[in-house]
Amino acid sequence: MGEALALAIFFGNKNVAWTSQSQHSLVAIDCEPLLTILKDDKDIKIKILKLYNAEGKLMARIENNRFWISPLARKERPDRSTLRIFSDRDEGNSNEKILELRYLNQNSLYVEGRFTRNAKSLDLLSKDNDFSSVCLGNSPAADFHLANGQLVIGARRLECK
Repeated sequence: MGEALALAIFFGNKNVAWTSQSQHSLVAIDCEPLLTILKDDKDIKIKILKLYNAEGKLMARIENNRFWISPLARKERPDRSTLRIFSDRDEGNSNEKILELRYLNQNSLYVEGRFTRNAKSLDLLSKDNDFSSVCLGNSPAADFHLANGQLVIGARRLECK
C-alpha cells in the first residue's frame, strides 16, 4: 500500500477534521463508536455506522460498507455518492434528516447527523449544532465523543465510567 493522503471530514458547513490514520472514529457516545471510517490510498469505507432513534431502536447500520435501514426509517440516494436517512418520526413532509453522508472524493467526506445512544444525543446537523467553526487534526480516539455528561472534541482516548 502506498502512502495514503490525509482524509478531510467536513461536519456540516462549519467544522472540519482531518486524519492520516487508516481507521478513524468520528463519533462516539459512552465509548461506543457510532461512526468509524477506514481509509487507504484509494478509497474511504464506512467500517461502522449506527443510528438510533430517541427510544433506542436501531434505525440504520452500516458495517464494512454494507447497509441496513429499518423499515421505519426512510432513505434517499440522490446520487451514487450521497446517502440520506430520515427519522421514523418523519411524517413525509417534515423531512427530519438524521444523517447525510456524502463521498466528495477519495480524500474527503461530508457528514451531517444526529447521533443518539443511551438517552444522549449529539447533533452534528448543520442547522442545529452549537459548535463554532471547529478544526480538528488527527484525533487519536474520536473527533466528537459524548460521555459522562461531557462532550469532548478531539478525544485522545475514550474514557467512560
